[in-house]
Amino acid sequence: MIEACTAFIAEHPQRGPVLARAYTWRGRAYADVDEPDRAIEDLNQAIGIEPSTTAFELRGRAYWRKGDAERALSDYQVPCRSSVICSPCWA
Repeated sequence: MIEACTAFIAEHPQRGPVLARAYTWRGRAYADVDEPDRAIEDLNQAIGIEPSTTAFELRGRAYWRKGDAERALSDYQVPCRSSVICSPCWA
């Protein structure tokens, strides 16, 4: 998965939702092989291109694995803040 996403990113440098998903998938793959720093780098790229609930949750998980609970909790809260159900809680 890492190799396929890396090739796709290299071949499609234009910014957009498809590139954001490629960074998200590669970030997930790095997290799965216990490389949280590389996962965070890719998820930062994905969020910078097109923020998504998945990217924030995965980045939160990577921060948690690194022992950075404060950043992890911050990322876990982002999807809830944007949710119609939860947003009144954060007002």
